[in-house]
Amino acid sequence: MVVNKKHFEMAVFNALADEIHCADMFLEGVNHYDDLNKQLITWEEFYAGVDEYCGLIQQPRKPSEFIKSLQDQLLKIIYRGSKRKLLILVVWPLMLLFCMLWRI
Repeated sequence: MVVNKKHFEMAVFNALADEIHCADMFLEGVNHYDDLNKQLITWEEFYAGVDEYCGLIQQPRKPSEFIKSLQDQLLKIIYRGSKRKLLILVVWPLMLLFCMLWRI
């Protein structure tokens, strides 16, 4: 049986996009290339910049309101039937991440 590599990869990405949740996936050896924690900012830096960030993206500062606002925006996109925007916002970034990690 011959499997087309690109079709197989797209099927894997599609399944991951449909099923993946936070911490559902683990890539063994990923820390071999770099420690992802080094790329994170400190909590002090986060709290110092959160007001400016929320202002730039025009979102509320309070965490519960911030989350609710983003959920409402995503639901509006979904209800408008704009699958293209949903694909760009959710699926493509995941695919790019996996391509970078797997060096495809």
